[in-house]
Amino acid sequence: MTEIYYLTRAKLSLRRAHVHNILRTADALSRSGYSVTVVSTESFRDERVVREQNGVVGPFRMVRVGSLVGFLLRERSLGRVCYVRDPGLWRVTLVARILGYRVVVELHGNRESVGKRVMFPMLYSVAHGALFITERLCEWYGANARSAVRKPYAVIPCVGLRDDEIAARDSFDYRAEFGIGSEKVLAVYLGGGAGK
Repeated sequence: MTEIYYLTRAKLSLRRAHVHNILRTADALSRSGYSVTVVSTESFRDERVVREQNGVVGPFRMVRVGSLVGFLLRERSLGRVCYVRDPGLWRVTLVARILGYRVVVELHGNRESVGKRVMFPMLYSVAHGALFITERLCEWYGANARSAVRKPYAVIPCVGLRDDEIAARDSFDYRAEFGIGSEKVLAVYLGGGAGK
């Protein structure tokens, strides 16, 4: 069975979309037959509470470590995979690759900030393979990647609406569909791939 280490700096006990994505991904992978461990440098409450608040039931483990690199050194063996979605961990993924891990990155942005404009391509250049959340993002990395080597990849779109669907609908349609009253603020997040 393939072992996957999902490396993160996230505080897993917080209720944030980033944490929810991490745990739902680990859940899906573990229920697909992979041995998954979410490895975080940040502390978290009772694992049972974290699982309940994120609706995850898969057989993955969650561990807190002082150092991701130290963890990788201790757990090193052939065939293990590191999964990362945090561009700030590009140096850790480089070490993982040197240690013989297979590195898979989830690329969900390309230009959120000046620092990430550098870190996302660096993360991509270190990886053995990549997952993208939109076709447009995949195309951007294909055209702008510093690495001349084509990597295995997959596009796994987020469940949501396309730009043209959003533009064609009135905010009242969204309020009715999702049960959001007029007293609440309605915001639509288009993500990093929304620009032309």
